[in-house]
Amino acid sequence: MPAVAGFPPERLTLREVAKIVLRDRRINDQYSNAAYLRRLSHEGIATVLAVVSKAHQAYLAEHGIESEFVPIGHHSTYGRQLGLERDIPVLFLGEHRVRRRRKILERLRRDGLDVLALGSSSPTKGHWGEARTELLNRTKVLLNLPG
Repeated sequence: MPAVAGFPPERLTLREVAKIVLRDRRINDQYSNAAYLRRLSHEGIATVLAVVSKAHQAYLAEHGIESEFVPIGHHSTYGRQLGLERDIPVLFLGEHRVRRRRKILERLRRDGLDVLALGSSSPTKGHWGEARTELLNRTKVLLNLPG
């Protein structure tokens, strides 16, 4: 999240810190990624960087990286409006056994937010196709919690 969003910076996990200290090539935390993109941009290797959200664009701008906003398109296979009553206040659809996500979900519930957390991102778990379209049509807010 960009600083203008007002959220505290995300702390690195122990694994991410270890990768930084050990100079592991598989490093993928947001701060190292921003530094890598900045280097690619300043060295002229990447001349155009496209992002799918204004938040990504703001975050990169805070790190001195220019980017172009290109919104995600839509296809009929992503679902359609069914006109159903929106009786699910907040839905998180994804793997919620990830420690970070689990802690956030627990905190939201403790603070009184009614969050329904279902399934995983695997298409074999039953939250895809028509079932997913119906579920999303019943949802007021779809919560995204990056892993």
